[in-house]
Formats: sequence, structure tokens, C-alpha cells
Amino acid sequence: MEENQLKDEKLYSLGIDTKKDIKSAREDINKFYTSLSSLIVPVVPFAGKIVQTVSIPFTHYQINLLLLLISLIGIIATTSWVLSLKRLAKEGEAVDSFLVGLEKKYNVEFIIYLEKHLAFNNAPVRVINYEMVIPYTFLGLFCLVLIFALTAGAFNPNILNLK
Repeated sequence: MEENQLKDEKLYSLGIDTKKDIKSAREDINKFYTSLSSLIVPVVPFAGKIVQTVSIPFTHYQINLLLLLISLIGIIATTSWVLSLKRLAKEGEAVDSFLVGLEKKYNVEFIIYLEKHLAFNNAPVRVINYEMVIPYTFLGLFCLVLIFALTAGAFNPNILNLK
């Protein structure tokens, strides 16, 4: 029995360390993708100037291709961001479930106590759920740029002040 208890203590410690790693990974992912998206978005208003500088005929089509490219890169990046956060959320749930199982086995309540305390104080179930607002906001922006590139700007060069 003592040998199993020692093994379980090591597993519990590993679970707590994994929770820390998940939190750290979540913070790193959010920093990376926020920076990446923040670099992509400001390029959009200057698409016309960028293409005009190159002096290519049919400039309005070039701008739309650039906007299409920017929006697709943004959509792919934010989709990757969302999927990464969802994966981390599932990993966190799995670790919590494992730790709760160990706590019940030994009649110890740490994670269980935290969950009860957070529920009692109406805390969000998972912080990741609220963090998802940021990538979804960027995803919405990139979708709007994509729609613009595929519709209004594609057929009306004057919309981008080109002559």
C-alpha cells in the first residue's frame, strides 16, 4: 500500500506540474498569436499604398489579392490559436479529473476544494473560455477583410480611392 501511495504522490505532483505547464503554454500561445495578429491587422489599411508603390496595371485587383492573402493568413493563424487553446483546455480538464480521482482515493481535498470555492464565488468555469474572445475577435476582423476583398473592393476600384 505504501508503494502505491508513493507512486500516487509522484503522479499527483506530476499533475500539479502539468497544470503549471498548461498555464504557461496558454500564456505563451496568447502572447504569440496576439502579437502576430496585431502585426497583420495594421497592414490592411495600407494595402492600396503598398500595391500603388509597385506600380502594376490593374492595381485594384492586386489590392484585393493582397487583402485576400492577408485575411487568409489571419484566418489560418487565429483558427490555429483557437484550436491550441481548446486543446489546452481539454488537457487541463483531464489533469483536473485525474487529480480529483487521486484526492477521492485518499480522501484529500485540494483541487476539489478549489472547484467548490470557485463555484461558490461564481467564478468562471475556465479562464480559457473567456480568453477565446480575443482570437474570435481577430477571426471576425479577418473574415470582414476577406468579405470585403471578395465583394465590394473586387468590383469597384474607386472604393479604395484608386483611379
